[in-house]
Amino acid sequence: MARINSFSFGKVSGKFGNAVAVVMKDGSNILKTYTTPSNPNTEKQQAQRLKFGLINKEISYMRELFKITFGSTGGVNKVISSAMRNAIVGTFPDFSFDYTQLTLATGSVQPINQINGQLSEQASVKLTWSTSVFIGISPLDTVNIALANPVKRLAVLEKGIATRGDGQCEVPLPEEWEGDEIHCWVYLTAENNKRTSNSQYISLI
Repeated sequence: MARINSFSFGKVSGKFGNAVAVVMKDGSNILKTYTTPSNPNTEKQQAQRLKFGLINKEISYMRELFKITFGSTGGVNKVISSAMRNAIVGTFPDFSFDYTQLTLATGSVQPINQINGQLSEQASVKLTWSTSVFIGISPLDTVNIALANPVKRLAVLEKGIATRGDGQCEVPLPEEWEGDEIHCWVYLTAENNKRTSNSQYISLI
């Protein structure tokens, strides 16, 4: 790498043989060796771009939801990173997205046990779960439910709709969701409202 004083030689830019001139903030120039990639479009690179594009297409309407469930704007990046590892199925180029592997929250709170979900005829989601608690588990942990409709590109979050000790809850669905495929996740917030559990995907019967 060579450094050029731009006061003496003037502003330098562009390629010089196999080097590229870069102007630094202090006005100096640096020449960096440029090597043309031997294969800049490998199948692995194509696969990564295809996966990334598929994830963004599938979850773009849920981005604001992730900011809430993770408690920060960084939640979106966490979801994408996890989805790249777990939510893409199939082989290149025939990838598909698996909503059951999408993570909406992470944390150390113990998740709910024996939880079941039902899509009722009254256009609502009804969940039931075990109320048995063990040492260190509070029945006052609150239950949060996230619902996603890929067809309508809409997501709903019901925070604190019940407690672990309630054993059940019911969430009404928007009327326009009738007949659509619905995805459901549950996660808990600790009684002190500072910690959460890992999210659980709930299959709706």
